[in-house]
Amino acid sequence: MRDAPNLGFRSTWLEQYEQSLETENITAKRKKGIKYYLDMEEGDQLEFKGSLVLDIDRFLRGDGKLDEKPEIACKGVLKTIVAFLNSKGGDLIIGILEKDKYEEMLSSKLSEYSIYKKYVIFGLSNEYRKDGWDGYFQRILTHIENRIGAEIYDSELVRIEKIVYENEELCHVSVKLADSRQYLDEKFYIRRGNTSIELKGKEIDNYWAKRNK
Repeated sequence: MRDAPNLGFRSTWLEQYEQSLETENITAKRKKGIKYYLDMEEGDQLEFKGSLVLDIDRFLRGDGKLDEKPEIACKGVLKTIVAFLNSKGGDLIIGILEKDKYEEMLSSKLSEYSIYKKYVIFGLSNEYRKDGWDGYFQRILTHIENRIGAEIYDSELVRIEKIVYENEELCHVSVKLADSRQYLDEKFYIRRGNTSIELKGKEIDNYWAKRNK
C-alpha cells in the first residue's frame, strides 16, 4: 500500500521564496515610509485614524476647542488594535484624515496641512502636551495596558513608533496576530474588510475555531 502523502511538507525553496518576499516588503516600507501606507486602501490589515482621544469634529466643525475624550480611543484606536490582534495583524496610522470627509474644511481650517492623494496629514501636534511625543507614547501605552492588557505590549504583539511626513509627526502602531483571544473591556472584535466589528457569544467560538484550523 502506498504511504499517504506528507501534507505537512514544506520545501526549502518555498520557504526561501516567502522569506525573500517578506524582505522585499520590509525594504519597500523603509524606502517609502508613510507613503507606503498612504498609497494603499484601508482594509483588513490597514487603518487610518485622525486622533487618539481628540474630538476632531468639535475642533474642525464646532467651536474649535481641543477637547479630549477617552471614549474616542475605545471606539477608534483600541478597537482597531484588538481587531487586528484577533484577525491577521495589521498597521494603524494615527494622525491621518480622509480628505473627502472634510472637503468643506480644506480651504479654511485644514488649509495649512499637507495633502497626499486622498488623505490630509493632520498629525499629532494638536494632541501633544508639553511632553510632546514621549508623553503621547505613554498615553497610548497606558490606554493599551488598562483596556486591553499590559502583556500585549510586553510580548511585542504591539509596537508603537513615531513616523514623520513633511515635518508632521504621526503615530504608527504595528500589530501582530495574537495566539489567544484578545478583548477590549470584555468585548471581542475582529477585522472584516476595512471595518472592526464586534462578535458575541457563539460567534466568537465559531470564529476562533475557523481561524485556528
